[in-house]
Amino acid sequence: MPTTYDSAEFAAMPVGRVAAMVPGAAAIFLRHGVDFCCGGKQSLAEAAAVRDLDLQGMIVSLAEMPDAMDDAWFDAETASLIAHIRARYHDVHLPELP
Repeated sequence: MPTTYDSAEFAAMPVGRVAAMVPGAAAIFLRHGVDFCCGGKQSLAEAAAVRDLDLQGMIVSLAEMPDAMDDAWFDAETASLIAHIRARYHDVHLPELP
């Protein structure tokens, strides 16, 4: 779970945002039938209640995922985000490609 959120804040967060922030969250949501795309605006607590899922269990599962993405990128300018993605994800792999 992102270290900047407590369980209550995390439960109130929209599932679409959780899916975007927490690597591996989409797989957890798919496994439990949580719609994080079209239903992405509902909170994690609401999504768990609709599917009769254990909210705290979901939070624990999400907490076991790797560190979340920094919130700052959600409000970043497009050019800055593209530069970050290229430097962080693309450039490090280019030498490995034939």
